[in-house]
Amino acid sequence: MSENYRYVRIGREDAEYFSFLDPFEKLNLLSMPYGFALGALEDTGDSLAPVALLVGTASEEMITIEWIVVEPEHQYQGIGEELLVNIFKMGESANIETIAAAILPEYEKESFTQGSKEYFADRLFDTEDPIGGDTLCKLIDLTESDFMKKPHDTNSEITSFSKMTGAQKRECLERLGMMDNGIRSFSPEGFSGRLEDDLCFVSMNGKAVEAALLVYKSDKEISPVYYYAKTTELGDAIIAGAIKAAAGKCGKGQDVLFTMRQPETKELVEKLLGSCEEGTLMKASVREFSNMSD
Repeated sequence: MSENYRYVRIGREDAEYFSFLDPFEKLNLLSMPYGFALGALEDTGDSLAPVALLVGTASEEMITIEWIVVEPEHQYQGIGEELLVNIFKMGESANIETIAAAILPEYEKESFTQGSKEYFADRLFDTEDPIGGDTLCKLIDLTESDFMKKPHDTNSEITSFSKMTGAQKRECLERLGMMDNGIRSFSPEGFSGRLEDDLCFVSMNGKAVEAALLVYKSDKEISPVYYYAKTTELGDAIIAGAIKAAAGKCGKGQDVLFTMRQPETKELVEKLLGSCEEGTLMKASVREFSNMSD
């Protein structure tokens, strides 16, 4: 019964305890300022055992459920429902209007996930937008791509974060955050120390950002987390420079993870690798949940 379960906020120190429920390593998002995770534990009286996991990301505008799973023998006990209620309550308390759920193609390969379109469609998630699926490749796939065989020259000055002062980096991130398609999912202060400075490149015209590519590096992989370019020529030049820098710093065997949430990142993968699988971002209104709860 549902009263036999406890619901907890998961910290980085607890991630390994829930890792068997995380085949796509979404718990790595706990290393990011905007990542969070919730879990359910079965209370047997003698011990507590993990039986469910929800991993998400949060911005000022939207909370996104990146992964939700309940072990098969514990499904239909209201555990997933309780996790979702917690997410909607988080949205209420933070005055966030939208809860989203990312449905990626690879999720259907896992028989025990509840993260399907049908599951969310029955639970207030009535809007669908296409997104790209997560793409994992080796750096050699990028260095030897058709894209890198072309010249990518530009007259604009491109600078790596490693050559900028702390104040200059903060100003750059703040400028990106103020743009219409700018950074929404992390605070500059919280994120800047986690970026790999040698792999982050920016082109500025005075105080205006003309192009930027920000890259995060974990123990296992590097991952572009933000991309913007005012022109195709400048964008291609900044991408090529980052790939060359990554090959020199990390080696061509380095894993590269693209997590698509914005059209710009999807376009980036298609530019470099030719294509990427489509996924779905389903959305629900926190206001509708609140009205039902009243």
